[in-house]
Amino acid sequence: MKKIIIVFLIGLVPLLLQAQKAEGTVYGKISLYFIANKGQVNPQAQFYTKTSLYTLWMTKKGLIFDSPHSPYSPYSTKPYLRDVSRLIFLNADKNPVMVPVDITGHRVNYFKGRDPSKWRIGISTSRAVMYKSLYNHIDLKVYGIERQIEYDWMVKPGGNPGDIRFEYKHVKGTRLDDEGNLLIETGSGKWVHKKPVGYQRPGAACPSSGNKNQIDIDITFKKIDKNTYGFAMGDYDKNLELIIDPVVLVYSTYFGGQNEDYSTAIAVDSEGNAYVAGYTLSPDFPTENPFQESLRLNEGVYYGIDVFITKLSSSGDSLVYSTYLGGSDYEICTGTAVDSSGNVYVTGYTSSKDFPTANPFQENIKISAGGIVQDVFITKLSPSGNTLVYSTYLGGYWYEYSGGIAVDSSGHAYVAGTTASEDFPTENPFQENLRKIDEGYYEDAFITKLSPAGDTLVYSTYLGGSGYEDVGGIAVDSKGYAYVAGLTPSEDFPTENPYQSNLNQPFSDAFVTILAPSGSRLVYSTYLGGSEIDEAAGIAVDARGNAYVTGSTTSTDFPVMNPHRQFREIVDGDENVFAVKIRRFPFSIQVYRREERAWLIRKQAAEILLTVDNPGDIPVSNYVIYRKESIGTDQYQAIKDFPAPEVQGGIYTYYDLLPRGDRAYTYKVEALDADGVVIGESNEQTI
Repeated sequence: MKKIIIVFLIGLVPLLLQAQKAEGTVYGKISLYFIANKGQVNPQAQFYTKTSLYTLWMTKKGLIFDSPHSPYSPYSTKPYLRDVSRLIFLNADKNPVMVPVDITGHRVNYFKGRDPSKWRIGISTSRAVMYKSLYNHIDLKVYGIERQIEYDWMVKPGGNPGDIRFEYKHVKGTRLDDEGNLLIETGSGKWVHKKPVGYQRPGAACPSSGNKNQIDIDITFKKIDKNTYGFAMGDYDKNLELIIDPVVLVYSTYFGGQNEDYSTAIAVDSEGNAYVAGYTLSPDFPTENPFQESLRLNEGVYYGIDVFITKLSSSGDSLVYSTYLGGSDYEICTGTAVDSSGNVYVTGYTSSKDFPTANPFQENIKISAGGIVQDVFITKLSPSGNTLVYSTYLGGYWYEYSGGIAVDSSGHAYVAGTTASEDFPTENPFQENLRKIDEGYYEDAFITKLSPAGDTLVYSTYLGGSGYEDVGGIAVDSKGYAYVAGLTPSEDFPTENPYQSNLNQPFSDAFVTILAPSGSRLVYSTYLGGSEIDEAAGIAVDARGNAYVTGSTTSTDFPVMNPHRQFREIVDGDENVFAVKIRRFPFSIQVYRREERAWLIRKQAAEILLTVDNPGDIPVSNYVIYRKESIGTDQYQAIKDFPAPEVQGGIYTYYDLLPRGDRAYTYKVEALDADGVVIGESNEQTI
């Protein structure tokens, strides 16, 4: 029986907190960045940026604030509405020059659709945008502070601040409060432009100011018409530049959805750079309507959702790149991984017939007779994020979901998920066909290993019983074993050397499965759960091949060993969280030796005794004994290869005939599985 250790998730909380802290630190330090329009969005927008609450579109005519009117969910059955309000520059230059200010190293890539000529690569970003000479001798600088938008009017000598006029359109109303703040009421909530600050900075020190190089100027908003405003000025030096700063544009109340971006996966490379992946609403320039349905709805899922992958620097203070992937319909990201070279792998599922592909194993999406369109996608990005090394569909004529992705040291991608397709592509499978009961509800898990080039399946197999399976995650160890976890209500889910042999009915249990490197054999597979609902949501593996599984359970009899704390009582369908450690190979090999004189053959003989502690659940195929000279070489040579005895455990003896003399030799023994992969190793012993 496998040894299994179960603890509560609190033992993993510090790791999770570190990840959350890292993400929060990064986003707290990184200012907003403005993306130049190089043809990826409507040409009216010269630049744009996204805050946590809205998208800001910057046009020649003014600023457009595009915010969710209702909470956004990709599976909502309600129309998704956006609230669009506009700040229009009145009597201004109709064709002002707009230039980026403080250009960053962050680059943005758009792989949108199937046509490479429409992809946009290496788009620059900046921390601010300047409207040059929007009014005579007056510039406007727009930038971000703490994830919010701020803008400064910069009145040069010869400019008249009284020329500045701006109107709010598509709002419910505007007014000035008693403190001089400008309140703008929209369908999403109330905006606040705080009372403006005016100042000048002469070359000489100014003792009257808190800032020795700054003179504060009295300035207020001035209402000119219903929703039109300008500024009322106190005295100021017309020979110096005047800065008018309405401080930060914020929400006082907000009724809409607060996110259009959903982060679903994160990976970290050896240098500490983080790769965050998820899905987002496609940049969609608004029409003139104040309220509009942004996305088309089909089968309860919105079209217009793309995948994003953002690389964050290890220092936590800058973005390296952001890449967007998508077609004309929807994409949902479910996993990401990064290899030792910095290539990024991302997977999910899509309904887009024009999802971008490159060097694909499967070039086109498959469509069922009933019109169901949903396949898995797998994409490998270059280290700079601006090249598709490969991008492929994976699926059959029904539907698929991806549950995660892992990558080994050779660049093979391992993807696991769920399929309902009877023609899902298989190669060297452990399970060749989808298992189902009559025409009832059925889904099986799948595990697929792709070549480093992405155009060939190394193996691909179904995994499941006659019910359904959902995959929560996949991991791979240094030997190429794939570890998969999820949930199943199938009574006939395939098991191998299980900790728990049978489903605890009547609901679902978690499952944990280890697949051999060939893909055609299970090394280990077990149910895991109590009498209620148990689900594995993620899995990881350490250097020793131990698996770590996390998930949730409503079972009060979930198996527990070495718990951090006892399960709390389940109330009203609430859940407990679990963490499980499974020791994969609980056996050891020890080498002993004994020297004897065999005078008849006049040579020394070393008697090597192998003591193998093997409970019998490890698929050892054979043992190989290696020898090297202890001094003078680092190269081992195999001197004996013999099959594993049928008996479990014990002492096995092998005589090695040594040359005459006093040479010292070092020995080691490896245990191999049926695929020739090392699954156990002795410590070196010197004779």
